[in-house]
Amino acid sequence: MTAILRYAASVGSSSTLYPRDDAAACLAIDEAVNVLQELQLKIAATMGSKVDGGFVWTPETKKAFREEIATVHVPFYLKMLETKMTGEFLVGDDIT
Repeated sequence: MTAILRYAASVGSSSTLYPRDDAAACLAIDEAVNVLQELQLKIAATMGSKVDGGFVWTPETKKAFREEIATVHVPFYLKMLETKMTGEFLVGDDIT
């Protein structure tokens, strides 16, 4: 998925979504994508009835973990992204 996002964002000669000629900006963008993927994995784990290892979600445990995601993990990951911002957008003042 990351490779597809990187390719789509870099298409076009004037693309600022993924500026191929700026290694530091690309690193910051890749880092943000990975942070969001980590958060998405936590959320996705609560979508089914089982997780790896055979743990079965009960309505109570699923609700408790989703509340933990909303109150602990989402603020943590969003704060992490916020501290990386170098302008109006993630990298500078152009959308990335």
